[in-house]
Amino acid sequence: MGDCQATVVLGCVDCFGHGGELERRESLLESELPIRMRTCCERRMSSFHAAQFLSHLDITIHDGSDASMVGQSRGRLVPIRFLFSWLVLLPALLLPAIASGQEKVSFDRQIRSILSNNCYQCHGPDEKARQADLRLDLEQGMFADRDLATVKPGDRSGSELFQRISSEDADIHMPPPDSGKTLSKDQVELIGRCIDEGARWESHWAWTAPQQVAVPQPRKARWVLNDIDRFVLTRLRDSGFKPSEEAVRVTLVRRLSFDLIGLPPTPAEVADFVNDEDPHAYERLVDRLLKSPHYGERMAIYWLDVVRYADSNGYHADKPREISPYRDYVIRAFNENMPFDQFVVEQLAGDLLPAATDEQKTASGFNMLLQTTDEGGAQ
Repeated sequence: MGDCQATVVLGCVDCFGHGGELERRESLLESELPIRMRTCCERRMSSFHAAQFLSHLDITIHDGSDASMVGQSRGRLVPIRFLFSWLVLLPALLLPAIASGQEKVSFDRQIRSILSNNCYQCHGPDEKARQADLRLDLEQGMFADRDLATVKPGDRSGSELFQRISSEDADIHMPPPDSGKTLSKDQVELIGRCIDEGARWESHWAWTAPQQVAVPQPRKARWVLNDIDRFVLTRLRDSGFKPSEEAVRVTLVRRLSFDLIGLPPTPAEVADFVNDEDPHAYERLVDRLLKSPHYGERMAIYWLDVVRYADSNGYHADKPREISPYRDYVIRAFNENMPFDQFVVEQLAGDLLPAATDEQKTASGFNMLLQTTDEGGAQ
């Protein structure tokens, strides 16, 4: 999931970094700056990052409305509608904790990617390329019994890993200068902090079973409407912030419509919601938008961007590719709330399933989504 914080750093500093606008949360809470940022990022960012960041602005900064949990049920396979809603919501829950600087460093979320990008080439799973008989991709390798501990929990100065990445001696420093890899000062310090905090190993999140956690019970929580709000409010208060006031109904209906179907509401739809005095008007609006065929089109953007969907083959000829039925399959999957495991299996091997349907065979078009050439020689 591109991280919203990284998106801001990479995409917004040029236009909004001067004067510290992005360093002060008060600026983000002002109505004018998010509007200016929305206009800018819709014009300059890729559709994936723009959609992710705009959702982050809407959910985190303004109202925290809980459209993502509609239709959730216990004891069922996770549907892709619920999963992708969480992919948008997760940065909203994590960003205040990151900003506060009080959270312990997470090996899985913050350290593993640094090691993977800079160290695994020589100290990873490839036995033929491995150097010094050292593996940093496995717990037993990281904490193996060696003359000098690679990582000594609680002691960065006694850990060879930290000595190497922080050394100014070119003969000792890692990654070596000729590798083309380099760690920033912030990355070195982050690894040092992780070691000082005990270097607790964490498995990749995909292989870690979710754990039930106690729901926080913040005091004076009139803003809270559900358990997710309790987590959000607790994070905000821990970071010294408070939630903004609930958006007016015109803003709510526009925000929901853009977030869920990617289209503005009609004037009649705005008027209907503004004048609806039913206490469940918001929930009914969410349900109506989730049932719209445009919902699948909106959500499919994320997946199609990730799998590199295109209607042409790429390279210099860039010939047309007849793959639009796969696009329509993805849209239908979201609209029908297909279980995520089924969604993945059908794309990886739909044509190999017993008595495969035309729909499942279409799904396996995923395997064609790469640049191809039909010329006789090497490209």
